Amino acid sequence: MKQITLLLLLTFCLTVKGQISLEYTYTSTYPWELTIIKLSNSGYKYVLPNYASNSVVLYDLNHTIFKTLTLPTFNMGQTCLYISETLFNTDPSDVEYLLKHYNYSNYVTVIVGNEFGTILFSKDSVELGYDYYTNDGAVRYTPSGVKLLLYSPFNNNSYVYNLPGNLVCETCSEDLPMSINNSSMYDGNVIAFPNPSDNEIKINYTLPTGSKAKITFYKEDGKELRTFDIDDHINYITVDKEMLGVQNGLYLFKIYSGSKSISDGKIIIK
Repeated sequence: MKQITLLLLLTFCLTVKGQISLEYTYTSTYPWELTIIKLSNSGYKYVLPNYASNSVVLYDLNHTIFKTLTLPTFNMGQTCLYISETLFNTDPSDVEYLLKHYNYSNYVTVIVGNEFGTILFSKDSVELGYDYYTNDGAVRYTPSGVKLLLYSPFNNNSYVYNLPGNLVCETCSEDLPMSINNSSMYDGNVIAFPNPSDNEIKINYTLPTGSKAKITFYKEDGKELRTFDIDDHINYITVDKEMLGVQNGLYLFKIYSGSKSISDGKIIIK
């Protein structure tokens, strides 16, 4: 009886081990930004930015190219925050994106563009007087429509814009309206300032009571620089060139709970 039980257990373990297999490998200068989204009409797509060529490539689930989104040409770092077919306009024939662009001269510009590179909406620090920020929680569902939330921590203003379209649930079988990262309790809780900075940058974050996490800094090519332990007792960390062992440039950071990335951002030291 024991031998039969051990044989069944061994068979089960081997079966479980065999369930995980490599399906496909993408090669990119931004491999850490590979993600999956659900478009309102075209369904699930792999998303892989290539900011070096000012583009974002969408792949079908069979890994063939669905569309290549053309981004505006910039001289500094950028982050694509959200992609949709019918959120930023109601025309299902094209794909739009929400982009955050970092620039030495005017700090941060928030842009909505379409797949052909046409800018549909743009707000930057020149219009607001100093700096301009948004985050991964910028697009939110409400019963009165979807809102785009932008804010500036320097002039204490928050801005609410109506969006013409709707959201879809990226993790559901039905197209249910909800916030982008509905399951995330950390959404929109990270602010880095001043950013860009000549040296020292303070990164504010919010963690649930009693929780612990890690924040890891990377070079733009994905090479890890340093990792720091953080918890809910202090809601910020201050870093500088000496701490990170870097010179001027664009650097990435991610906040992890266990092995799961719960938030991320970019800092510029100039």
